Amino acid sequence: MGNGQYRYRGISLEGLPVKGIIEAADEYEAVAKLRQTCRIVTKITPVRKLSAILSMEIGSRRAGFQELSMLASRFSSILRSGIPLVKCVELIGRQTENRKMKRILKEARIHVSAGWSLGDSLQKADPEAFPGMFLETVRAGEASGTLEQAFDNLASYYERQDEIRRKISAAMTYPSFVLAAAVLVVMIVMVKVIPALTSVFSELDGELPLSTKILIGISDFFRGYLLHGIIAALAAVVLSLCYVRTEKGRVLWNRMKLKSPVFGKIRMLRACGQFAHTMSAMLSSGMTLPQALNVTARTLENYMLAKETVRISRRVWEGWSLGDSMRDADGFPDVLKEVCALGEESGELEKMLGNIGDYFDKQADYAQKKMTARLEPALLTALAVLTGFIVISIYMPLFTMYGLL
Repeated sequence: MGNGQYRYRGISLEGLPVKGIIEAADEYEAVAKLRQTCRIVTKITPVRKLSAILSMEIGSRRAGFQELSMLASRFSSILRSGIPLVKCVELIGRQTENRKMKRILKEARIHVSAGWSLGDSLQKADPEAFPGMFLETVRAGEASGTLEQAFDNLASYYERQDEIRRKISAAMTYPSFVLAAAVLVVMIVMVKVIPALTSVFSELDGELPLSTKILIGISDFFRGYLLHGIIAALAAVVLSLCYVRTEKGRVLWNRMKLKSPVFGKIRMLRACGQFAHTMSAMLSSGMTLPQALNVTARTLENYMLAKETVRISRRVWEGWSLGDSMRDADGFPDVLKEVCALGEESGELEKMLGNIGDYFDKQADYAQKKMTARLEPALLTALAVLTGFIVISIYMPLFTMYGLL
């Protein structure tokens, strides 16, 4: 093993603070060498070389939906061919082009070879790379002997989640761009253009039109109070974030997101679809109902619904039926509660949850398309009205000035 460089801080034999860089095979050898010149070593860290910096993993620590779907699909296909699990992990590690995933699978293969389960091996290789649902599904598949089916369910689930994410991103890109551009243009007009024309308008002998007076007043407000407004807005955002970090504030904020006029219905449909699909996938992997509820709670994005799902799981553990537990829960729609109750009574809970999940996804897609179809014309109309008001307010005094010449 070659020597590495270590940056250190310490107290010299004379009692003075010292710092520097030392070469050693490892940290223990570096500390041993420093004992000759330092009474105390307060800090020692390895010096990163350029090659190490260039090879660092960049990006989110958690794998994305598309990557998880592809990984699960590969595991399912290779395991069905009869290849042993250790060899399967090795083959997928070779196939993947993602440097981080290649490193995780390489470490996971070592743990699997040592007798660890695949779920525990993946978590040990990188505790933050995989969501709880992925790991719990793998563990349930291993325990029930249906690992291939578990990976099939994961591949379908994360493929669906990736598709939903893409649809939401595509639907919101254009309206967001138009709105941001409109705000930027209006601020430039109010802060730069209108003040330049105000001096011209003040020289007119006639009475300015009402729209022009309103425009000048708005411009004066922007110029005089823009900084104050930004500071007040930032203060409000900081206070809101602090409140949302509290338990009560977090619950209230997530409840408001589900009750908001435009996006609340879509968020509720998406959350219910996620709940149903996750529950169906967990149950098909061999999990008990309380275990499936606990894993589902960790996957839900809405904190209020996740908290209610944990409460439902506790009641099911205590012996309550799923239907009765959900009827007392807050936030979930009645149709989902009734489907859970009927599915539990008929023994078709897994199938019915999958069907109702598809229903919620279709309703969410329809509501999203409907919202987008209405949002774009509304934005364009609002921009047209705003632009027309600004143009009329500017040109009417100019026409009056030309008439006086």
